[in-house]
Amino acid sequence: MDGNYDVIIVGGAGFYGCVLAAHLSELGYRVLLSERAGEAMSRASAVNQARVHTGFHYPRSLVTALRSLHNRPRFIEDYSEALVSDFQMLYAIARHGTKVNAQRFYGMYKAMHAPIQEATPSQRAMFDAGLIEDVFVCGEDAFDYTILRSSVFRRLEKTGVTIAFHCPANTVRAQGGDQLTVEFASGKRAQAARVFNVGYAQLNALLMASGLRPLPLKHELVEIALVEPPPALRPFGVTVMDGDYFSSMPYPARKAYSLTHVRYTPPHHNWTDDIAPFSAYDMAGKWKRGHVGNIW
Repeated sequence: MDGNYDVIIVGGAGFYGCVLAAHLSELGYRVLLSERAGEAMSRASAVNQARVHTGFHYPRSLVTALRSLHNRPRFIEDYSEALVSDFQMLYAIARHGTKVNAQRFYGMYKAMHAPIQEATPSQRAMFDAGLIEDVFVCGEDAFDYTILRSSVFRRLEKTGVTIAFHCPANTVRAQGGDQLTVEFASGKRAQAARVFNVGYAQLNALLMASGLRPLPLKHELVEIALVEPPPALRPFGVTVMDGDYFSSMPYPARKAYSLTHVRYTPPHHNWTDDIAPFSAYDMAGKWKRGHVGNIW
């Protein structure tokens, strides 16, 4: 691992870091990808809703909705083997307290040529008409992160990226000229002209250890429940829009359904790095053990 590279990606082997490493290697760069864990895509890439966004989550942000719709075909083309499409995603628009009504929701996505259609009478009958204004069938898939990880890793192996597991970066320092030196927890060092910090929850840990200004980030410790739906609901995913409502959809890697709620899923705890400048994973571990104290 010691030596010179064109690019070093630290913090590191989640979906974004892996795809970035593969892409740069395919362009001809020598790439080192470092990861603190013992395997790729084991944290944020695994713990999420497993939703392949088509844009329906963003009725109040046309740009985000359009970008999601535009990028979905590329994701499907690149990672089709990881997709799970054996369910229908129902978007139900709340009658009260919602930030978007059914007419606007349907009209916006119809105008975008998104895969949306009105629900059938039997599908609408599953919802309380006093609480739900209307229901739509929307084209949205789930993904199995274990299959996605295998697909991404095969791509990495083909490109020749150097991958170092159990190898967190301690600091990044400028060494004169255009070279940066990354020192790892093992004591080893590597140099490159460009270093990408893709540590997600660990972004500021590396910045502060390197004497750099931290980003104004807020951490939220959330919990995603995995549930087994009744047989009548297994053919469907359900997302209620647009406010403090819930969503439930397949989580294929565990053959379960995720259950999240805008109000009750986040946050169990939250903090900012200027108040608690610690590793986010250490903080999460302390909360699980009940040793967090009065930081929040």
